[in-house]
Amino acid sequence: FFGLRARAHIALQQRAEAGHALEQQRALLKERADRTELEEHRRPLALIETQLADNAAAQRRPAQAGRWLQQALDHAIRSAGAGASSSAAVSSELFSIFWLAAELQVVHGPALGLDVSGRLRTIQQGLGRAPTPTPQTRSARLLTIYDALLTPRTR
Repeated sequence: FFGLRARAHIALQQRAEAGHALEQQRALLKERADRTELEEHRRPLALIETQLADNAAAQRRPAQAGRWLQQALDHAIRSAGAGASSSAAVSSELFSIFWLAAELQVVHGPALGLDVSGRLRTIQQGLGRAPTPTPQTRSARLLTIYDALLTPRTR
């Protein structure tokens, strides 16, 4: 219900109201994930946190977007069962969260309050180990471009 309400508010350019609806939906999902302690319940939590990050960025609140992205990444990695060393199988949800994080890092820089570069390298290494080309491995090339934009130049 809250997801539909959030979409309606976004369509009407009512970002603050959309944020409230998304936060209500997140509270319900977090309660379920905490109650059941099942990792697969963290996936929808990560997705709603990604929507919250995108909504905060649209409201020009990069620090808040960074906090939501950090939580989304943590939940998505935990849900995928990936640790510090990423496996070749990267979920499309995790990939999408990284993609948004990279875009917001390029746009907002340090104001985002999230260091995306190290995490990008981790996902690139995991994608590079995939045995056959997939849409994700091809898209990893674009993440390489983001990583180059995010990495400070040393001269």
